[in-house]
Amino acid sequence: MMFWQTTTAEAGWGGSPGPGWGSASGRLLSCEQELLGVRADLVASAQAWVSPAGKAFRERLYEYRTKMAESAELLRWAAVALEAVDAAIDAADAAADVAKAAEAALHGRTP
Repeated sequence: MMFWQTTTAEAGWGGSPGPGWGSASGRLLSCEQELLGVRADLVASAQAWVSPAGKAFRERLYEYRTKMAESAELLRWAAVALEAVDAAIDAADAAADVAKAAEAALHGRTP
């Protein structure tokens, strides 16, 4: 499941993490959801300001929206990277267990 692909500055809400995601990467994904929620609120606020006096304010809101969308995307990629590291650690642990069992079997011992 590749749910992170929908998260861009224009895509809006990203997907939910799958059940296999660790707690740290899940927290990062929750932060992404919060950032995208604030971004949506900023978009709505910017559209509500239609007077010429609000032009500078709207421009600032758009800048913040872009920065938040970029931050949310970076958080998403950090969560993906963290999940990959967790998977690599699990694979290394499993390989070490297999190596110990093979060594024990080679010497006629039980692991």
